[in-house]
Amino acid sequence: MARILVVDDDPGLTHQVNTWLTFQKYEVTVASTGQAGWEQLKKNQYEVAVLDWDLPDVHGIDILKRFRAEGGTTPVIMLTGHSSIDDKEIGFDCGANDYITKPFNMKELGMRIKALLRSRVAAPAALAPLGQGNEAVLQRGDLAGTRLAASYEFLDVVGEGAYGIVFKARHPRLDKIVAIKMLLATVTQDTAVARFEREARAMSQINHYNVVTVHDYGLTERNRPYMVMEYVQGESLLDRIRREGPLPLTVASAIVIQICKGLQEAHSKGIIHRDLKPENIVLQERSDKPDWVKIVDFGTAHLVEGDDRRLTAAGAVVGSALFMAPERLQDAAADERSDIYSVGAILFEALTARPIFTDDTVDTLLVSILAKSPEPPSCFRDEIATGSALDHVVQKALEKDPDKRYQTATEMRLDLEHIYNDLFLRRST
Repeated sequence: MARILVVDDDPGLTHQVNTWLTFQKYEVTVASTGQAGWEQLKKNQYEVAVLDWDLPDVHGIDILKRFRAEGGTTPVIMLTGHSSIDDKEIGFDCGANDYITKPFNMKELGMRIKALLRSRVAAPAALAPLGQGNEAVLQRGDLAGTRLAASYEFLDVVGEGAYGIVFKARHPRLDKIVAIKMLLATVTQDTAVARFEREARAMSQINHYNVVTVHDYGLTERNRPYMVMEYVQGESLLDRIRREGPLPLTVASAIVIQICKGLQEAHSKGIIHRDLKPENIVLQERSDKPDWVKIVDFGTAHLVEGDDRRLTAAGAVVGSALFMAPERLQDAAADERSDIYSVGAILFEALTARPIFTDDTVDTLLVSILAKSPEPPSCFRDEIATGSALDHVVQKALEKDPDKRYQTATEMRLDLEHIYNDLFLRRST
């Protein structure tokens, strides 16, 4: 039984269409708003969609454009009172497969649906993937035969976690290396998919040289979300600290100054990272500047304005506890100052090669985060004078009370820039 999605805000019309198509032995789903229609359409689980142009909340034509841009393949019949040839051209250019104007005969709608279903009986030949000898890489992402594999040459797997996998790929026409991040095929939870989409939306809003750039986002034909990102070649700050130990004071300061710059741009867009830690700071070696910072992984990002769905259940902790502000452990709302606490913990570790707390169990660690003040970095490094400006910056960023912390990333950056300039002048004399 073919599944048909009908999206229209006219209850009388949808009742007629539903009754007629059900009589014709179709399985019908009705959505009466644009948002409800989009939520159904993006599932890619219908054989045909009938989509009204003029919906009260989101225009059907905008839904269609977004659906096609994200790789949606369901045939769509535009259902509208727009009868001019120019409007029809717009509809077809946006990806409509057919176009029917109101008022219409139910029998005509039925014939057009049958015609689209017949055209889908013979499955199209699978698209040939780019590159040779990369079948094993494509198999890791279930990508063989997809438009994505025909658009990018997948070269290697460069990272994999509990939920996602990251590929190194090449854009053939631009001869440009990119990173493509996807959810694993085994991940089906709605919260994981929503979090992935949120990461793509958050990162796409930030245009800053210290934050990794997202070029594209979409769904494969198998309903797997993906995002195409800037490929960042380098090592994480965590790997650098493990390899070298405590970083030179100027290097640690310069790195955190760049983190603050990227954060102040994110915060200006109303985006809180919520999972800042050394693993999510990548250091690039550039000819014009060593240790160029890129902030990555906005997978748990919270948008202060706009979509405020809670993707983390009350009492659950997302992110790494060592770098998490105390209020986060008490399920308080995250804001810019929560990220600043994390930056303070990152700076402490960059200066000392040790975490702010070294408790043996999770329970005692959580108690320390909530109740203990971390010792200043001068306790673990002779180069840092007790009560120095560096001590002050770290301790202010790590205050338990958010009101006593730096209130913006810019405030913290300015203090660090003064310290960096003093250190640089001392080294030069």
